[in-house]
Amino acid sequence: MSKGFFILMASVAGMTLGGGGPAKAEPAALVSQVANLTAVTLETLPENKWRDQGARPEHCFLAAENRVTVAGNLVAARGWSVTNEISRGDLSFVSFAGQVEPGTSGMCIYSHGNVGVFRGGQPLGVIYTADSAASSLTYIEELEGERLRLWGGKYGSWPMADLVIESEALMIVKPVAERDSFCDGATSLPTLHRLPFDVARRVLMSEGWEPSEASDQSASDSYQDERAAFPELDSCSGTGVGYCAFGYSKDDSYSLWVTTVGGSPSSDNLGQGAPVVQSYEIGC
Repeated sequence: MSKGFFILMASVAGMTLGGGGPAKAEPAALVSQVANLTAVTLETLPENKWRDQGARPEHCFLAAENRVTVAGNLVAARGWSVTNEISRGDLSFVSFAGQVEPGTSGMCIYSHGNVGVFRGGQPLGVIYTADSAASSLTYIEELEGERLRLWGGKYGSWPMADLVIESEALMIVKPVAERDSFCDGATSLPTLHRLPFDVARRVLMSEGWEPSEASDQSASDSYQDERAAFPELDSCSGTGVGYCAFGYSKDDSYSLWVTTVGGSPSSDNLGQGAPVVQSYEIGC
């Protein structure tokens, strides 16, 4: 987020808060404990001054018919590209960007990204990065419990922080949690993002996860050598950032898909040079 945008926000907030209008309820407190993320209260959302710059690929943000909150529609009406929206009680959390460009491997490159907090159509505050060009917020993810995850980055997206909802009047941006719960608390996983694949694999094995054999085991399969060492390897993109998907199961009750970037794993590229975990999803 550029310095100019912060000044614009501050001036808008100042105009809104000043004057002799009717008394308003005390605004919700939005606080950041993460060094490169700023959180400020806000009463009016400004127009997106970058709206006419660059391409806006349709697959990179929510289409109008898919938006489900008043806040999401308000953000779009101001010219911002909505990437996700989440409702928690009376609150809405909307991630949005000023500019969106297409990248390799179907990725989207976001800049001037934000996460806004709203009550209905009323903005309460906004979270943004100090350096939007290098680490712009991209989207917000719903987690179990009173937490939401903030993702960001330029080429590819990584967890940057967790937004902990202490109450409707207090929300704190904190470092990413060391573990996440899934399936209504029935199981959990340590945070695996950015771990080298072989390290993440050892962590999973130590917690009882077992490799699931890939569905394609034909004689023409191009990953036979890799699957001899890693039977959980399901598929790889082969181009771009080198996505690969791996499958695991646990206690015949849970499934796990892990996505890495950096190509397929081999005995020659483990440790520091290994593919790294980009994301994962548990099936209950």
